[in-house]
Amino acid sequence: MITRNPLNRAIFTVLVAGGLTASGAAFAQPQGLYSADELMDADVYSNEDDSNAIGEVEDILLDENMRLHAMVIDTGNLLDMGEKQYVIETGKFTVETRHGGNKEEVEYLVTVEMTEQQITQQDEYSND
Repeated sequence: MITRNPLNRAIFTVLVAGGLTASGAAFAQPQGLYSADELMDADVYSNEDDSNAIGEVEDILLDENMRLHAMVIDTGNLLDMGEKQYVIETGKFTVETRHGGNKEEVEYLVTVEMTEQQITQQDEYSND
């Protein structure tokens, strides 16, 4: 279990950032280090419609080498996808940051490179 103290938070952020940038397929152009804390709860969009969020980032899954393996998105009751959590593997999503000139207020946007129907066919996530 990871506790939220500054050292653990810093280590976790570096590990996830390393996984995000090392997994080149997940990004068209890496934008530097990424904060796992800030990425959690980021809005998620399908590539079909970038104006309506289909969910938010619920969890980040690392592999045995501590590299990003997948993101878990929570669809809530949005659209007709049901209230479920889906595992979206690296290479099937992109992450974009926006800060509008204020780097203290970075906003993360995640786009899943699948249709909504394809998303519902991904593995469902349960932390049980």
